[in-house]
Amino acid sequence: MAGSADIQVRVEPAHDEAYVRLSQAEMRWPRMLPFADALERWIRDNDRRPGAPLRQVLFADLRTAEPGTLVCDLSVPLQVAR
Repeated sequence: MAGSADIQVRVEPAHDEAYVRLSQAEMRWPRMLPFADALERWIRDNDRRPGAPLRQVLFADLRTAEPGTLVCDLSVPLQVAR
């Protein structure tokens, strides 16, 4: 899969993820901290382990999105459950 100057492409092996979808207003610092805490709590409460660090997956243009527009998944890839 090819990228461009504006898009980064990453191919990863299949995995589960825990994620929260955030609006433009919610993803601003420090408003996103409770969502990151909720992900961490869900992972711990469900006996899962992170497979990689917390990440932001953007799927909308932040320059033009309204505050209530969903723009980002705050996500944590998970290790394979055993």
